[in-house]
Amino acid sequence: MNNIKPENTSENTSNQNKKSGKNFIVIILISLVMIIAGVAVGFFISNQMNKGNPDKEYDSNVQDIRQDNDTTSSSEEYAENISIPCWDTMIMEADQTEQEVNFYNPEKNKGCDFQLTLALDDGTELWKSQLIPNGKAIYNITLNQALQAGTYKAKIKYDCFTTDGKSLNGSVMNFNLIMEEKTNE
Repeated sequence: MNNIKPENTSENTSNQNKKSGKNFIVIILISLVMIIAGVAVGFFISNQMNKGNPDKEYDSNVQDIRQDNDTTSSSEEYAENISIPCWDTMIMEADQTEQEVNFYNPEKNKGCDFQLTLALDDGTELWKSQLIPNGKAIYNITLNQALQAGTYKAKIKYDCFTTDGKSLNGSVMNFNLIMEEKTNE
């Protein structure tokens, strides 16, 4: 006779319950990992899309461009029909953070706001504006640090934006920054 053993149903049920419990935990863990990865990717994409966008606040120091505007800008470069003032040399007072400048956004740049960053060639940021609308200028700035007398390689970066904050072409202009001792007049 064939001896057929009855199946031990309680042992099989227990094994199946253990397997389905493990599967459930694996499914939950995979779901959590996917949710966390999705959130991380969302933050990354959001940060990349907003990168370079200004605070959308206009600089509180802007003024109308003066009729007798200082013409220290040696010329204006054009980046995709955006007029950008540039200099070969800029002179400021040594050992002072308060400086007089002539940073302006030409009137002809309709619908284009500038955000300017003044820096040394080594990357040291000296000053950064908020938005400057077309036809406006900044004549006084406060540097992040005073510089000693001497000539420095410097650059001014023009980030250009539409009035609703979309990035346009910009430019970086290199020039000599001459820090002169204040003369008593």
